[in-house]
Parts: sequence; C-alpha cells; structure tokens
Amino acid sequence: MYENKVRTAWRAGKAVASAWLHIANPLTAESAAAAGFDVLTIDMQHGPVDYESAVRMMAAMGPAVTPFVRVPWNEPTMVQRVLDGGAQGVICPMVNNRAECEAFVGACKYPPLGFRSNGAYRAGRIYGADYQRWANDFVIAMAMVETREALNHLDEILDTPGLDAIFVGPSDLSISLYNLNALDHVTAPMLGHIEEIARRAHAHNIPAGLYTVSPEYANRAIGMGYQFVTTASDDGLLAAAMRTAAQAIKR
Repeated sequence: MYENKVRTAWRAGKAVASAWLHIANPLTAESAAAAGFDVLTIDMQHGPVDYESAVRMMAAMGPAVTPFVRVPWNEPTMVQRVLDGGAQGVICPMVNNRAECEAFVGACKYPPLGFRSNGAYRAGRIYGADYQRWANDFVIAMAMVETREALNHLDEILDTPGLDAIFVGPSDLSISLYNLNALDHVTAPMLGHIEEIARRAHAHNIPAGLYTVSPEYANRAIGMGYQFVTTASDDGLLAAAMRTAAQAIKR
C-alpha cells in the first residue's frame, strides 16, 4: 500500500504546506517539487491548466511531493479523472451543504463508500495494481467552505461520511458574507469566522486547510489549528521575483 504523506502527517497531528500551481507547464511543476513543500496543488479552477497539462505536471513532480488538484467544480467526471491521473488529494470548490458534499465524496471513493468508476489509468500504474482495493483510505477528499450557505451548514458538511478534510477559501467567504474581497484576515469579524471554522472542524476530527498568501499568516493559521496551509503560488512568486530583479538594476 502506497503512503499518502499528508494523511500520515495529519494522523500525527502535524500541518503540511502547499504551493499553488497556476502555470500549465511540467518544468515549472518539476522546479516547484524541488523547493521543499509537502504538497503541490494544481489549480484547475482558475487559470489555464487543463486535464492533459495537470497529468503532465503530476508526472514531472516525482515522488518527493504529494500532488493535489483543485478541480474546476463539483462535477464527478473531472474529480475521477484527476484521481485516475495520479492526484492523491482533490480540493473541490463551492461545497455548500451535505448533499453537495456527499456528491463530491462519492466521486472520490470506490464502492461501497462512493461511485468512483474503476479504471485507474496512471494511478494504477504508479501506485500499484492493487490500488483500487485501498484507494478509499489513500486519496483525500477535501471540500471547500467558502460561502455563507456552507458556513450555515458547516456541521452537516463535517459529518459527511468519507469526507477527509475541508479547505477554507477566505476571499470567496468574505465576499459571500460581507462583500469584501480580502485574504489573510487579521480583524473581526472575518478573523473570528476563520478561527471558528478551525475549532468546529477539530471538534469533528476533520483536518482543516486555509488558503493564505504569506508564510507569516500560514504560521498563524497553523497556530489556529489549521493543518493544511498555502504559502505561495508559482505565478505570484515569479512575478514578485521578476519585479525585484528589474527594480534592483540602477539605470
């Protein structure tokens, strides 16, 4: 049985750090895999990454890092395809209630826990011919909590059988609640919601993740109880480094 290192870390009570990949290029993914992150999350919801690009990027990462994919929507075909392509975790946006969470989890899990179709393609080749037998305990189904409706139904989402984790999208959540587009919240009332979600997830024994944009806030989130944090995106880091280099040249 192949080890999902994220699940192992969570069982030990530890947190993991992920970079976010928007650039649809295997060479970028390969470089990011050498940087020391625990996870690389390929973002198919926002940006140019399509399915073929995502599979090529996962292949380029190699075994040193755990590949996650954020799918474009709560739609079973793409959820199953990215798992067949080798994703060890799937992050699903805009999961608002128990029924939507059940649909997402069902796409991630083989019967009897779900309805994932057997045909593991690349996953069966790289993780072993017996992948289907233990995949339900291997892959991570991570539902995004990022709307007022999701917050109102948080406990029923957290109680969904087979759900492995939740992931808070703070920008969409703040827009939904207060029409405020912001990240890395440090003031009330959004900070209170961020802290509350972590507490409630912990009470249900469900690891919680949070999208953050700085190492400083990622460390703060871990202190709140979050066990999956983002600290950087490939395009954001590239743009920042290019600006720094250009501005450093005196001319």
